[in-house]
Amino acid sequence: HKQEQQQPQTYAQLDDMFQLSPQASLLGSQNPSGKDWNILLNGGFLGLRNDEWIRDFSALWWYCRCGVRDQNALWLVLFAQWSA
Repeated sequence: HKQEQQQPQTYAQLDDMFQLSPQASLLGSQNPSGKDWNILLNGGFLGLRNDEWIRDFSALWWYCRCGVRDQNALWLVLFAQWSA
């Protein structure tokens, strides 16, 4: 039987994503857990624009983490930044 030709996969570059929203400094991913709750923002997959806001955000996030655990600190700092 005839084998179908696969199309090459194309991926967006991070700069292309930031072009969609020039004022954005942070791009993130929510990953569904398949449970009754989902992760708000996955700290393992973030896009960061090198600007003053993200440098301040990152420094505060790093400061607030507890050992190797950084997920709760990420959320805490994100909510604090949004409410400021």
